[in-house]
Amino acid sequence: MGYAATSDLEARLKPYHLLLADDGSFDANSAQMHLDSAQAEVDACVGVRYVAPVSDGAACLPMLKNWVLTLAEELAHNYNVSSGETPDNVKTRAAGVRSGMTALRKGELYLSGAVERQSSAGGVSEIFGEDPRMTREKLRGW
Repeated sequence: MGYAATSDLEARLKPYHLLLADDGSFDANSAQMHLDSAQAEVDACVGVRYVAPVSDGAACLPMLKNWVLTLAEELAHNYNVSSGETPDNVKTRAAGVRSGMTALRKGELYLSGAVERQSSAGGVSEIFGEDPRMTREKLRGW
């Protein structure tokens, strides 16, 4: 399941004339590649606290769709060297998306309707104790 379709990305990129094939038609394969990459980045962030991908019907899906489209749009600009520099508005929106993803990972942003991950018995453990008695330096020459 993707948060955005190639037609959504085509509409977003139309003013920039990006991802066009040699015949002038929209290159849906490249668009899908950028969407997949952008969704992977979003899902990597979402998956820290929620089951990813977020299921249909969740209230947060329009926001996730916008995030994926913005990141895919940034990728399309970076991918197309003939277009020159990525426009400032695209850079600003992509930075805003990544700021939102950071807030999500930190627990400062809640995804309405998304299923939260269940905590598991596993995880990271930190163990404290005395300094090691047998070190390389102490055992040198044995």
